[in-house]
Amino acid sequence: MTGIIQSVTEMIEYLGRDGTMTKWRIDGSDFSARYDKCHSYEKFRRVIQCYREILNEETYRTNPSCLSEVFHLLGLSAFIRLGMLWKSDFKRCYTYYANVYAAEWAERETAPQSILVGIPDILIRMLNCESYPVTTNFKSAHRYLEDNKEFVQIVLKAFQDHWTPLLLTAMEKGTSLQSISRKIGAGHVTDYIMADEEKTRRYLQGIARQFTARRELISLRKINNFVFGEESRTNFNGCNARFYQLLTIIAQEEFAIQNKRFVAENANAMEIHAGRWVLYYHHGGSLRFRTIDFSEVHCPSIRMELKYYFRNRYCKSFQNTEHTYSLIFRAVNILCDHNPSIQYFADIDETDVRMLYTALENIEGIGHSTLMLHFFACRMVVDYLMCDERDPSLKTPRPYANLFRNLTFVNAHRYNRNTPYIPDKVLSQIEAHLHELPEEDQLVFQIFMETGMRAKEVAFLEESCLEKARHEGRVKLRYIPYKSLTARRRAGIEDYHYVYISEDLAAQIAQQSEKTKALRAAYNLPYIFLYRHTWNKTPVFNTTYFVVRINKLIEQHAIRDESGGLWHFSSRQCRKTLAVTMIENGATAEELTYQLGHLDASTAAKYYAEVKTMKLADLNRDFFKKQFDVLLSNESLNQFTAEERRQLYVDFRLGQRRVELGFCAKKLSEGGCKNRNRLYHCVACRQLCTGKKYLPYWYALLDSQKQTVQALLETYRAEGIRDYEDFMEYRQEKHLLDAYREMTQTILESER
Repeated sequence: MTGIIQSVTEMIEYLGRDGTMTKWRIDGSDFSARYDKCHSYEKFRRVIQCYREILNEETYRTNPSCLSEVFHLLGLSAFIRLGMLWKSDFKRCYTYYANVYAAEWAERETAPQSILVGIPDILIRMLNCESYPVTTNFKSAHRYLEDNKEFVQIVLKAFQDHWTPLLLTAMEKGTSLQSISRKIGAGHVTDYIMADEEKTRRYLQGIARQFTARRELISLRKINNFVFGEESRTNFNGCNARFYQLLTIIAQEEFAIQNKRFVAENANAMEIHAGRWVLYYHHGGSLRFRTIDFSEVHCPSIRMELKYYFRNRYCKSFQNTEHTYSLIFRAVNILCDHNPSIQYFADIDETDVRMLYTALENIEGIGHSTLMLHFFACRMVVDYLMCDERDPSLKTPRPYANLFRNLTFVNAHRYNRNTPYIPDKVLSQIEAHLHELPEEDQLVFQIFMETGMRAKEVAFLEESCLEKARHEGRVKLRYIPYKSLTARRRAGIEDYHYVYISEDLAAQIAQQSEKTKALRAAYNLPYIFLYRHTWNKTPVFNTTYFVVRINKLIEQHAIRDESGGLWHFSSRQCRKTLAVTMIENGATAEELTYQLGHLDASTAAKYYAEVKTMKLADLNRDFFKKQFDVLLSNESLNQFTAEERRQLYVDFRLGQRRVELGFCAKKLSEGGCKNRNRLYHCVACRQLCTGKKYLPYWYALLDSQKQTVQALLETYRAEGIRDYEDFMEYRQEKHLLDAYREMTQTILESER
């Protein structure tokens, strides 16, 4: 300690010894220290004086080992308690080493995810050296400090002072804070940068605008990944609360800009030389997108033709259900992989088209309807390449013909995969356990079953959806049939469609509307099925998750169909079930059309072909008389199998067997009708089904035929012909007259 320890002054006074402790008065304050026989009082006095001068003159800055020597002689307790006598000097020393520690921490290659630094860490850095290595446990050091929280803050400030300038520099450049966050943690980063809230705001706004410039949908998770790294937490637990609030506000503001711009700018995004198109569409209050990756097309020249085609198509309209591009991509890849000489659509010949059909047919999982969609999609591409709408800048050769149209699909509608109706057994079990689901799910299921509405139509029911009806016990439900909305507007029909519902269902809908009143105000949306969600997600009822919950309920209770298989529910099954029920109750095609919101009866008519076989297998004469007002003998009916009876019902309902005077019951397996070319048509045919409603026609035919026969008789008399009964013309006309008379009599007798 030569050159360091100075002469002892009167400010350090030895007071004596009390057992194992020595008493001192230092700078006017009493101090006690454990007696050490190895050190004289004078030596201890010089150590104290030296310690005071080191702190006062900051000798530790140039001689790092000086404090280590003092500590080695005094021990932990005395070292800290003496330091507290000269607190300001000790704090200055502690602060110096806290700053040194923070700088050294930053230079480490690896560091903990958060600052796990305390008083012991700084003391070890202060006192450790090669000459006097520290072996003391510093965990108890905080007990000797007058205010240990103050010293903890010194450490925190040291780290803040070191990292804040680095963070601000990175933010000014608009770069990620990931490298710093990995060392000191996202929590400390957010605390430090919020010291300058305005700079932080500009930094986050700059990041948000980059997402918009790239036409990338913004989210809190994406911003988090940029700022703090993908491996950091995404729920912002531990982050500065003001930082999270600021980030949320900025993200919401930028999302509002994207919501207005992205859909409108779809046309600009469809660049011919771009490899990927990101096209946006609205869904309720949210924004969704679909990515079309043209790199999936193997042939570059055909890839170019497809870009021009899709740009022409999507500039007119882009639907959220658009998947045509995937079908075309698969088809052209099969064609080009099989025939490398194909460079353009114009190179495709009839052999290639037939090969494509065979190749698609052999792919597992592709049904006939999907196969047809591939060809229909390719037809549209070739039509564009041959038409006048083709972009003049597209310099590829024009196809001479659309060979994809040469392949005809007979009875294409028969290959459609029809949605099954819900069997009574399954439906009763679902309804028995429906109370286990949330109230919203129960209500949505009831709406599906009672109205036959589609999923989107239910999810987007508006607060003004209920209107009074003239019929007692009924209420009108107003909704937008989105699937046919464009066609309705083209035809000049209003957007809204109306169906009648029960008062009980209407009361539940009104209750749901009242329950979500506050949410409608918060989200500025008119829909009644809303729920709280994250800021950038749609709060509208998700029917996909609804279907998942129904199927979980089915799985939980092992609800099975008649074959023993676990039933798989879809919302369209409710629509089909309602249609089948209406058909079984005698609904006409027009009634079914209106209930289901179709624009014409052709679509609704398809449902008649799928009525329940079980309930129609026992069809009899009385049933047909009641349903169709026609006569059909049991003898004639017995020639049909159960399935043929069902088909006969469908044909009658759709009017496909209607003839001049009723319906034809001829079995289709017997071939075409031969009587249709004869004079008396269907009159004398045993397969004719007629009834009371056709009597006026029969009477008219009877009267007309009477006049015809009478005129023929008068001609015979005028000519003096007496053996006319053997004439063929007379026999035919007389036979027809007898047939008319017999039929009218039969109809009259059947009604008695």
